[in-house]
Amino acid sequence: MMNHAYAHLMSGDGEAIIFTLDLEQPVEIGDFVSAFSGLGSQFEAFLKAENPDLKGDVKIYVKEVRKGSIEAELIPLAYNTIVTAMDHSQIIGKFVANLATKLGGFSGRSGRPPDASKTELTAITNTITAVANDPNGRACIKAVRYKKGKRTTEFALEFDTAEAQRALKQIDAKYLEISAVTDFDHTNKLMTFFQSNRRDAQKTGEKAIIEDLSQKPLSVVYSSELAKERIKSEMLSGDRNVYKLGFFVDVNVATRDGKPVAYRIKAVNDVIELPDDD
Repeated sequence: MMNHAYAHLMSGDGEAIIFTLDLEQPVEIGDFVSAFSGLGSQFEAFLKAENPDLKGDVKIYVKEVRKGSIEAELIPLAYNTIVTAMDHSQIIGKFVANLATKLGGFSGRSGRPPDASKTELTAITNTITAVANDPNGRACIKAVRYKKGKRTTEFALEFDTAEAQRALKQIDAKYLEISAVTDFDHTNKLMTFFQSNRRDAQKTGEKAIIEDLSQKPLSVVYSSELAKERIKSEMLSGDRNVYKLGFFVDVNVATRDGKPVAYRIKAVNDVIELPDDD
């Protein structure tokens, strides 16, 4: 018996995402499942980002399987019933257009590779791997609207094996780029300020030097409100010159490509007055 929600969509009004895989070779079951679950997870994340108050499920129905082709529909169930003031098709269409931009950036079709989190990279990888692993594969992702059972395409994204393979290479490079930012902990290091921000106690904008770690001034950020308050109070004190003070701090050093880029202050253990230069 056909699921009630799916039957309702087919006979009435609503929106869905159609994902079609056209593959020359049999697809590995893991790649097959990942393709649809990856697209579904991206759409759920997109809905949450567009409207944090929106709650609902994305259900995936495999509509048709024939030699070399698989078609599935992703139906946002609660989304159709909860959102009444929005243009549903705009959200579905916007999602597919957004995905087209990201994939175009990674595949080299348009622009530069976009910034993305590891979670996003994983979801995109899952969506396109089945096509990338096929010698002559194609995929189509459509935003569609049903009106009295008739289907209209609002936006369509297509990609082939070559584009999917190029995208995977760029995504792998993006993974490495993200992983290159690492942290190391150091305790009770002497820090002096190179640049301070006295005007706004809520903002940082400071740079400091910790000679044991780097001769270059690096940006300062705070991972502890207590550490921030202690340093800001010294900056705002009228009778002390922050540039003549030494701060013994517990610090986390953020590095990129092996080079320090910022100090993340975890604690201030002591503050001393530095001797004047002779």
